[in-house]
Amino acid sequence: MSILRGDEKEPICSVIIPSYNRRRLLSEAVASVLNQAWAGHLEIIIVDDGSTDDTPDYLAKLTQATATRTQAAPASNCAVTTLRIPHCGMPGAVRNRGVEIARGEYIAFLDSDDLWLSSKLAAQLTLHRAHPQLVLSHTREHWLRGKRIIKQPADEYPKHGDVFTAALEKCMIGPSTAMVKRNVFEQIGGFREDIQVAEDYEFWLRLTATHEVGFLSEPLIIKRAGHSAAEGEQLSERYGRIEFFRLRALAAFLSVAHLPPDLLRLAHNAWRDKCLIYAAGRAKRNDPDEAAALVLLADQPPGPGDPLPQALELLAQDID
Repeated sequence: MSILRGDEKEPICSVIIPSYNRRRLLSEAVASVLNQAWAGHLEIIIVDDGSTDDTPDYLAKLTQATATRTQAAPASNCAVTTLRIPHCGMPGAVRNRGVEIARGEYIAFLDSDDLWLSSKLAAQLTLHRAHPQLVLSHTREHWLRGKRIIKQPADEYPKHGDVFTAALEKCMIGPSTAMVKRNVFEQIGGFREDIQVAEDYEFWLRLTATHEVGFLSEPLIIKRAGHSAAEGEQLSERYGRIEFFRLRALAAFLSVAHLPPDLLRLAHNAWRDKCLIYAAGRAKRNDPDEAAALVLLADQPPGPGDPLPQALELLAQDID
């Protein structure tokens, strides 16, 4: 682990950037944090998941103060820590390693292929200071595929307050937009480390089942997609079939959640809907056995302590 310190005051926010084989994109992500308009104390923690490109060389130079902040050294109010771990390929585990050494009251996440706009940190910290009861906030995103801006769908669900129903429907909080109180993140238990895709979906379910969230409607991050595998492929694009992974993550959530009856009913309804929607998709793709297994599974939601349903295990073998 290497550290480049500004002054030694405790940071208000720790920015966790996980990365694997994304040297160019990572340097741009780091620069977007160093260029924040907010002037308070923060720290950047970059967790390198055993990269095999020239990321380690970049991080060594970064900790020698040769990284740029629009061609200048890192800000004096920013501590930069780099942590290299053996490759695991599990985004939740990589983020968790960063949080374990974080010092900030708040944790903010930034995927290494995304960018923050310069006002992002100030806007969210202002929101949290105005509403100290908030444990998590998130923002709208700009979606960019290659050089093309992708129009976002209209909001179907509320994004602030009690959003558990919306969180069941889809992963409605982008990790790169999220800011969460560190003590709450730790109390909830962090990200699952046994889920490779949709681990964020499962974490937001645990959080929104017990906490309300804040939302800023201004797009404050640029979510990038469509870059080449040489620049670090995205797991969701490698596998496709994202609804399968959300279903698997929902099973993981139900296996640990102890929900009141009203929330349990919502979760079971979401389980049934996702099973039947995915079953219909497999039927259209001439997989009648998989479709039939999913139809049966629709009425058998997991409960606390239950293992992953065998039907999902078998489907996972087709994907993994």
